[in-house]
Order: sequence, then structure tokens, then C-alpha cells
Amino acid sequence: MQSAQFTATLSSPTPPPPRVGAQLRAAREALGWSLTDTAAYLRIRRPLLDALETGRAQELPNPVFVQGFIRAYAKAVGLNGDALAKRYLTEVGGAVQTQELNFPAPVPTRRIAPGVVMLFGAVLTVLGYGGWLRLNANTPDSVPVQQIPARLAPLAMPVVPPPPKAVALAAPPTAAPAKTASITTLPAVSPSAAEASVPPPGSLNPVDPPQAVGAGHTAPSQLVLTATEDAWVQITDANGHIVLSKLMHKGESWVVPASTADTPPLLLTTGNAGGTQLSVDGKTLPSLGADGAVRHNVRLDVADLRSGADAAKSAGQSAATRMPSGQG
Repeated sequence: MQSAQFTATLSSPTPPPPRVGAQLRAAREALGWSLTDTAAYLRIRRPLLDALETGRAQELPNPVFVQGFIRAYAKAVGLNGDALAKRYLTEVGGAVQTQELNFPAPVPTRRIAPGVVMLFGAVLTVLGYGGWLRLNANTPDSVPVQQIPARLAPLAMPVVPPPPKAVALAAPPTAAPAKTASITTLPAVSPSAAEASVPPPGSLNPVDPPQAVGAGHTAPSQLVLTATEDAWVQITDANGHIVLSKLMHKGESWVVPASTADTPPLLLTTGNAGGTQLSVDGKTLPSLGADGAVRHNVRLDVADLRSGADAAKSAGQSAATRMPSGQG
């Protein structure tokens, strides 16, 4: 009876181990992971993991790369990656076949000896120099100039322009017409008396400075956007067109174009209101907000910004004025 049981045990075939892909899939499903999440975690494309689990080896790359996928997959689900990688090679048909690369042999080139090249160059130099000397020997140093025919001589004479006519200058107008035409002889003045009659430099009346042209017109105020900390800013016009969009680093500045009657003020959006500073003609305006706060569509109008700054300043003075009364 015991021999019959032993014979039956020997004759029953041993079930083959599951395929590598099926074993990885079973471990993944036991953990409750989806194939998409596993592919994102392993940074392997989902179709490759699907082909690996279902045993479609023809859709997979070279087995060497697939072994790397198996090791990473097995480590993630808690299996022995090296053993599964070796077993995968057995499943796909043995060791990896290496491809031999046959490089064509270089064709030997017939090179000319350096001495022959130098000799040939020297011969060309000597022949060129000899030809240049022969050419200069046959060329005369000077070419005689032919005489101008008599009939063309008047045309060759240089034309002298006539002297300019004197233009009579008009006499400067006098302050008042003279009443008499008689000339009064002035008495002779000695040099000492002439020097005494000249007033000293300090006694001369000062000359009024010239009036500035266009004194009533003032230059437009300059609005400057400065990043006190790193801040992303975007400047758009009234139509939504982007004028500036960048990450301004600490210390960077940008001059805001002045608005006119035809161009409305630009709009500012900042991702760090506390790190974005506006100044008009060098005067810093109040902060746009706290650090990290987002502000949208801030009108970059000098008048509006100044009125807002004055209002904030007035509110601060009022609070400072009310503080002693509250304490009392």
C-alpha cells in the first residue's frame, strides 16, 4: 500500500512556477495598487508594464532593459528582483544575444611625401617671382602726357568764380531820432580821467537771469516698479494684452510707461504684494499688501496711486492723533 502511494507521488507532475509577469501582477493586486499608479510610481510607461504582466515579450524592448524594469517592479511590491530577472531570461529564451558591430576598414590613401610638396611650392614661388620681375621690366616708369589740342584748351582752363558782391548792411535802429544834425565837438579826455570814470566791477547792476521757457508745463511723473523680494508680476493694458510677464528678482526695477489721453493706465498683477514696491519720482508709495499676498488689476495711474498714498498717510496721522486721547 505504501509503495503504491509512493509511485503515485512520483508520477504526479510538479506544477510550474507562475510567470514573472503574473507573479508581479499578483503582488501588485494584493497591495491594492492600480496599474496606472504603479506605472507613475516606477516612471515606466503603462503599456510596457501591461505587456510585462501579460507575457507579451514581443512588445517589450531588449531583455536587458526589461530586467531593469523587473528589478524596480519587484522592489516596489516586495519581491526578489534579481531572481525574477534571471527567471525572465529563461522564459524569453536564454541569454541575451549580443550584436556584433562590423566597422569597414579604412581605405589606404596614397600620400605625397612632405619633401616633394615643399619642393613643388619652392619652384612655384621662384617662377612667380621671375614672372613678376619680367613684367615690371617691360613696363615704363612714366607715361608721357599728351598735349591738349588748341581747340580744347579753353575748356581745360580752370573757371574762377566771380568775387562775391558786397552786401550793404542796414544801420541799426536808433532809440530816438536826432533832433539836430549838428555835431558837437567833445573835449579831450586824459587817460587818467577815463580810468576814473569807469565804475568798479562791484558797482554794476546785476543782470536778471533769463526766464525758463515753458515754466508752466511740468514734466510727467515717473512711476517705477521695484522688486524688494522675488515676485512674479504681469503688466497688461486695458485690452488685456500682456506688456510684461516675468519673475522679478530682488533689486530689479521696471519703469512704467506714462499713460496719456489715448492710452489708459496699465494694470498690475503680482504674486507677492509685500515684495512689490511702487515709487513716484523717487518717493515710495505704501505697500500693496502682505508678503505672499496676490493682488490683481492694480491701476498704474500716478494720480490714483498718489491719492491712495495721501489717504493712507492721512489715516495714519489721524490714528496717531487719536491715540493720546484714547489713552487718557
